[in-house]
Amino acid sequence: MQVKGCYGVNLDSLQSSHLVGILVDSESQLHLFVNGVDQGVAVCDIPAVCYAVVDLYGQCEEVRACVSWVQRRTGCSYYVL
Repeated sequence: MQVKGCYGVNLDSLQSSHLVGILVDSESQLHLFVNGVDQGVAVCDIPAVCYAVVDLYGQCEEVRACVSWVQRRTGCSYYVL
């Protein structure tokens, strides 16, 4: 896997009303979404089987994992956590 440095928004600046999502596309690239805005490709070469882990840094009271089926304009479908 190749992880990008200096990527996206500073996650320490997020507030309780902000939404964070991840998506692995058909090219095995992981995208990070903040409030519905794609921050671009964060990691390339994601394995076919992978698991999500949430690290709260002791600064969060609640995390809600929601799985939804999304069909993008490209016609490709994805599961989004």
